[in-house]
Amino acid sequence: MSFLETFQMAVKNILSSKVRTLLTMLGIIIGVCAVIVIVGLGNGMQGYIEDSFADLGTDSLTVQILGRGSSRSVSEEQMYALVEENQDLYKQISPTVTMMGALKIGSDSISTSTVTGVSEDYFDMKGYTIAQGRNLDYVDISGRKKVCVVGQYLNMAYFGGNAVGQTLKINGTTFTVVGVMAQKD
Repeated sequence: MSFLETFQMAVKNILSSKVRTLLTMLGIIIGVCAVIVIVGLGNGMQGYIEDSFADLGTDSLTVQILGRGSSRSVSEEQMYALVEENQDLYKQISPTVTMMGALKIGSDSISTSTVTGVSEDYFDMKGYTIAQGRNLDYVDISGRKKVCVVGQYLNMAYFGGNAVGQTLKINGTTFTVVGVMAQKD
C-alpha cells in the first residue's frame, strides 16, 4: 500500500464518519488545552511560591549578638569585609541595631517603642518602599546624621500625614524625619 492510497483511505474514513471525526478532534483539542493550562498553572504556582519564600528572607543572613557586656563582637568593617570576600554569596549588607526606647513626638510620649538602626541598603533588602520623602543615604550613615524614617502609623497618628521634615526624640536625642515607609498589605 503506497502513501497516496493510505492518504486517500484516511480522507474517505474522515468524510464517511463525520461525528466520530469531530469527537476525536474535540478530544485532542481539549487534551492539548488541558496540558497547556496545567503546565501554565504549575509554572505560575512555582513562581508564586519562590517569590513568597524570597519575601521571607531566605536569601538573607542574620547575625545577632545578644546581651550587654558580651565578649563577642562583630565590627561593621568585618561585616563589609565578609561581603566583599564572598560576593558570589552575598549581595548587600545592613548592620542593624534594635533597641527598646522612649519616643517623644511633640507633647506625646510613647514609653516603649522598638527602634531599629539600619544602613541605606536595608529597605532594598527587605523589599520596603518609601511613600513620602526619601530613604536613608550613605551620607546620612557615614556622617552619623540624626535622621530617621518612620512608618505609616506614626505618620498618620502623630504627624497627621505630614511627618517629613518634622522632628521626634528617641531616648532624648532629636531626630529629623526624612521619609515615611509605605504601608504593607
